[in-house]
Amino acid sequence: MVSLFENDRSLFEKEYLSKAKEKAQFMSCFLALYKNYQIEDRHLNIPVLFDATCSGMQHLSALTTNVNLAALVNLTGGEPADFYDYCAKRIVNVITELSDKKLSEKLSQVKIDRKLVKLPVMTIPYNIGLEALTSKITDNFEMYFVEGENGKKNVMFKVPQDLTVCGKQPLLLNGHEAGKLGSIVFHTVNSLMPPIEPLKKYFRKMLNVLAKLNKPIFWITPAGMKIWGSTLATSSTRVKTSFLKNSKPVTIRLPTDIYDYKLINRALMANFIHSLDAANIHLLIELIISNPEYRSMRLNLYTIHDCFASTNADMYVMESLVKRAFSRLYFESNYLEELHNSIINQIRSYGELSYKVVDGKNIALITINGKSGGLISRSVSKAEVMEIPELPQFNWEDNKDYLKDRIMFAEYFIS
Repeated sequence: MVSLFENDRSLFEKEYLSKAKEKAQFMSCFLALYKNYQIEDRHLNIPVLFDATCSGMQHLSALTTNVNLAALVNLTGGEPADFYDYCAKRIVNVITELSDKKLSEKLSQVKIDRKLVKLPVMTIPYNIGLEALTSKITDNFEMYFVEGENGKKNVMFKVPQDLTVCGKQPLLLNGHEAGKLGSIVFHTVNSLMPPIEPLKKYFRKMLNVLAKLNKPIFWITPAGMKIWGSTLATSSTRVKTSFLKNSKPVTIRLPTDIYDYKLINRALMANFIHSLDAANIHLLIELIISNPEYRSMRLNLYTIHDCFASTNADMYVMESLVKRAFSRLYFESNYLEELHNSIINQIRSYGELSYKVVDGKNIALITINGKSGGLISRSVSKAEVMEIPELPQFNWEDNKDYLKDRIMFAEYFIS
């Protein structure tokens, strides 16, 4: 590489620079290395990124102790895995095995790779629906309309040639075919996810209880950060100024004192996972500043979301500390149990909470303060019976396989 740079710059650009995804970063690193190559004191300070592998899936696989998924998102050691590439290959296999051979042949011409599926795959744990996911895929295509029978316009999509298998000419998909592609991606990736539907159902039921109290959902991360899901519903109001006689009325939306639980539920999984990302960063910083050895090293740290950066000399230490911080999230305590107890205590603070077993279900009788100006803005009876959902079980401590998996996770991260 150095020889080409010095003797044949055009060949260097062809062989290396043109193939670099981030050309400016590539040249920045190369020139730093080249300068260092020419001097005796070879001390570098090149920023290096340590990026999590689909952090949403990492948190969910650790929460549910799902070993198969954990291996795909690099939580269990071994050879590095690419979850997005794995999903792309599974999607290709599903398309190949479709009973509708005509559809199979058509969709097989679309280049299904990690670049195409990454964004849809990332958003599936965050409650994205089939229609929204299909839109994320077709955003890569050119949409247009053609005249159909009875003057009806039909939607069409032009897949650019760089997103086709042949790479030589664009591919046309009609709306039905594009919808089928989105459906295949959605259901295939869902089948690879851990069994998180019980967790989503648990949150929905908890929100149903809080909706009767008109209170936000509240949780505390393993790092101690307090989070509120507290989106307020809005109401529409038409207003018109009295200063201008010919002015037209405008519609504005004003917040009410009622929480919008539909929006809260839609965003809950995304906010929950992102709060765990934040907790990982909080615990990482705590590990650094609480240890005199690490403080004396004056470690450089840059972080955003699930990406960590440091200088090349410190990256090995930083990677180890990131893993240790992640292990503290899940392997020093049962976080889901702590989360459940926190929500129960929240509900208990709004009224008297007592438990009864009715038809084998755990039912809580909550006595609500019903006086005027009390806990909620609508009128209620003084007592309402609400079912408090039980925490979903993901191979808890009484299960030997769970303990075995838990130990395996912890040993990898602490080592």
